[in-house]
Order: sequence, then structure tokens, then C-alpha cells
Amino acid sequence: DPPEVIDLTRNPPKVINLTRNPPEVIDLTKDPPEVVDLTQDPPEVIDLTQDPPEVIDLTRNPPKVINLTRNPPEVIDLTKDPPEVVDLTQDPPEVIDLTQLAHIVTSNSTCGQFGPEKFCPITSDDLQYIREGSRPEPNRERSTNQDRAFGCGRCDWPTTHAAHHVTERDSPAHWQSSTTHYDLPVSVTVQFTQVHSLRTVEMQSSNSPLPRVWTIEKSLDGKRFTPMAAFADSGETCKVNFPELPIRLLGDVINSQPICRVVQSKNAALRNDVIRVDLAPRSGMNLTAEQLEFLSARSIRLTFHQLHFLKTPDNSSDAEFRRQRASDAEFGRQRAQDAEFGRQRAFFSLSRVSVLGTCHCSGHAKTCTLNPYSKKYVCKCESNTCGDDCERCCPLFNQTPYQPGPVFTSAGQPDICSRCNCNGLASECIYNETVDQSAMSVDSEGKRRGGGVCLNCRDFSAGVNCE
Repeated sequence: DPPEVIDLTRNPPKVINLTRNPPEVIDLTKDPPEVVDLTQDPPEVIDLTQDPPEVIDLTRNPPKVINLTRNPPEVIDLTKDPPEVVDLTQDPPEVIDLTQLAHIVTSNSTCGQFGPEKFCPITSDDLQYIREGSRPEPNRERSTNQDRAFGCGRCDWPTTHAAHHVTERDSPAHWQSSTTHYDLPVSVTVQFTQVHSLRTVEMQSSNSPLPRVWTIEKSLDGKRFTPMAAFADSGETCKVNFPELPIRLLGDVINSQPICRVVQSKNAALRNDVIRVDLAPRSGMNLTAEQLEFLSARSIRLTFHQLHFLKTPDNSSDAEFRRQRASDAEFGRQRAQDAEFGRQRAFFSLSRVSVLGTCHCSGHAKTCTLNPYSKKYVCKCESNTCGDDCERCCPLFNQTPYQPGPVFTSAGQPDICSRCNCNGLASECIYNETVDQSAMSVDSEGKRRGGGVCLNCRDFSAGVNCE
């Protein structure tokens, strides 16, 4: 009740359970019988020997196990890439490629976004023409075949060179900026699924040189961005473009204030060049609360201000040459006397961006674990802290206020989030600074210190400590 329908056309017969919507087919030839879910394509096999039953998705390679005890169900990826558990106690800490967890990747400039446009990757002959005024042979008016030989092409659709390609490791496509933005900064923004602690940024160009002047900004909400660092190929370039920032060499680490760092790319090549910068010490243990806050970001924005092959002519200063940018199409219209020739080569490109970092955890965890369903890391919090990032005290541990970063007493004990004394009559409390200053709260050792105020006292009790 209700009756079962037996399909006699099957060999052996199969029983169809009409109580389910849609009906389930029970294969009686299996021991124990297998239930085949016909709503899935391909059908999913449910292993009834497990308690609770496990769903094994045979379409994945390797197969993935779906844990039905979680709501929503968790998918456990057996490949474990990115790692499921990250050890934060290592020195240097174990890092994650955060771009593999990127949620949104955008750019304010993409080749083809304003309609079809022609571009030509820069060549060594072009550099000679730009810097010395000597025209490339046979002449600047190249035929279609010559354009093809020199790698010239057209962007007909903005999706061809969209920004999201920079985080797709197996994609041959790349991001490329529009040549119509030759005199404006262009940027690529990567938004992660949660706040992380940044460590390293590495990027590789595609069919253009890397930028000569560029910046890194960060955001916690994806709307308000603050500067982390600026980069240039010389101290003089730093001074001209970012006079308000202190100048540091590549080996220097960023503490908690923006700097302009002198940095060179790996090969100074015209294409496929790589540059890597460390935002924190390789030995990343015991960062201060200020450093942790400075390195924390949910979004990162890379802004390119100047082409790498822009060089100062011998007869003018860098400042004078920079003032000419609006009229010389960024790299020598007056020298080349051919704005179109220069504009078609005035673009940036990236084939890959890697942002390495660790779980944020606010300095209060040794490990974090990946939730494969949400693609978020959850910290294994210590020091009586709670939250995905250990960003608050646990409900009954607000006798002393929360602080980010490792905070210890002279005896080596955690000096935050102490347990409230609610006489066993409450399960949560809050910290109140006025109560702390007035010595109105009694801690778990019977001393009047801290500002814990118990909430929702039970059994008709009341008071700061349900006393």
C-alpha cells in the first residue's frame, strides 16, 4: 500500500516504487538492491549499504562522493586540488593559489569591447622605430600578409580576450586591453570567495611586454579599494609617478603601509614575460595585527599605468616625457609621427595571474579546511574564537575583548576571549567596556576584572553574572 508495479518485460523483473516522485527503479539483481535515480543524467547510483546512503557520481574522474548528511550536501573531491586542509604552522606557511578560488574576474578595458579593432604585438624593429625614429623595413604600410607575419590581428568580440582567462590554467586564451585606452590606466580585478591573507602576486604577459609602472590595490567588500604597493623599474620612475610613497628595493617586504618598490621582470621580454612580487616575508609566522589587517583582502586589483617599453629619450627628463603622454600616444608620437602605428601596439596582455595566500583566520588558527561545496576555507579556531575566519569570540567567551592576531599574556596564555562567569545560568555573553572600567563583572576565577555581561539568564536569575 500503495501497490508496487512489477515490470515483467525486464529480465530479471524490476520493481517500480510508485510512492516516489518520480518513481524509483529498484534493481533486485544487486545484493543489496541498488536504487537508481532516474532524474539524473546519467543516473546516479545510491549505495544502500552506507548509513546514511552515499551517492557516488560515476561521471567524475576520479569519482566524487556526495555526503548526504550535510545540508546542502557536500561534494568531497578526491583529487584534493586545491588542498582540503592547509597547515598554517609551517614556516613559511602553506599557501593556496587563490585565483583557483576566484569568484569574479573583470577588467575596465578589453580588446574589442568598443567594436572591432586592429592590434600588432610589439617587435624589436618596432622598438627601434619608436626609440630612434628609424622606420621598419620595408615600410610602415604593411600588407595583410605582412601583418599576419608580424602577428597583427583583430579583436572582433570582447569575449575573445576577456579577463577571466587569466585564472583558467588550461585555457590557451588570454586577456588583452583595448588599444583605445592607450593613455589611460587599465586594470584587472580578481574577487575571491572570501577574505584571505595575501602573500605573493605573480603574473605573466602574453603577446605584449609587462607594464613598466603598475599598482596593487585591495578591497574587503569589492567596492572600496585601498593601495597596497606601487611598482616601477627604477627609483626615479617611482619618484616621478608616486612622490608620496617611500621607495624600497625588491627584497624589502611590505609592512603595513603602501610603498613604491623597484622591481624588474624576469626576462624584460617583449612577450611571455614573468614578474613575481612578495607582499609578506617568506617566513610568514608571527605577523602583527597591523600586518594581518594590511594583507587581508577579498578582492585584488592590478592597475597598469605605463607600458614597459616606454623609455626616456636621452635629451629629456622622465618628468618631461611623462607630461607628453596625452599628446604622444604614450610612447613617442612626436618621434614616430605616426599615431596609428603607435596606438596599435599600445596594449597590455596577461596569460596568467597567480595570487598566493593563506587562510585569513585573524591569527587564531593553525589549520583551515576547504568546504568543497562552497569553495570556502573554514579555520580551526583556537583561543576561544569562533567564525569562519576566527573573527569573533565564541558566545560564552567575551569576558575580555576580541583582538586579531596572536595575543598572549606574559605567561604565554591567550589574552583574549576569556570565559564569562554566568554561574551556569547562561550560554552567551557580551563584552561591555563600561562594565570593565567599573569592575562590575566577576570572571571565572572570582576576580573583578573584564567586562563580560551574561545574556538571557535562566531560572529567573538576573545580573551581570546571573548572580
